[in-house]
Amino acid sequence: MKIILLAAVALLIVNVVHAADSKAVKWIDSITIAPAAVIQTEGIDGASTFGAGADLGVGINKHVSIHVAGYGYETDSWGGGAVDELEAYVKANLASFSKQVVVVTAKGGAVWDTLLDDYAMSVGAGVDLNINKRFALGADYSVRAWLNDRDKDSLLRFFGQVKF
Repeated sequence: MKIILLAAVALLIVNVVHAADSKAVKWIDSITIAPAAVIQTEGIDGASTFGAGADLGVGINKHVSIHVAGYGYETDSWGGGAVDELEAYVKANLASFSKQVVVVTAKGGAVWDTLLDDYAMSVGAGVDLNINKRFALGADYSVRAWLNDRDKDSLLRFFGQVKF
């Protein structure tokens, strides 16, 4: 997994440098930070666990961005690890409405459960509501397939996103 994370970081650095040279998107203008409330549901429709986290993203171009996120869950009365899961994903804008006020997105990536040392692939969809040029509210839903002997689960996120 360390090799995958190093490769993802290297890819992010290469794309940030490429975006900085691009006239379409200045890399500093494409950085986003989003605190998130999350609900993890076991087996798609099983028991749910509440959590919170943060998401850091950088735009590659107008429609695609790369993100890393960390989540902590309320297991053991919030007594678990500081970061229970790490996620790296790519987000793409599929359609926009009302002059890009409402944007429908797709996402896909990899998840590492730090407590169980398990890995998953995730795919999902979401919607962003751009309040102004610098702030957006959003929600997305992902289904995650774990590589070890675990059932699939889902993750619902609600976030407020700040763009720099």
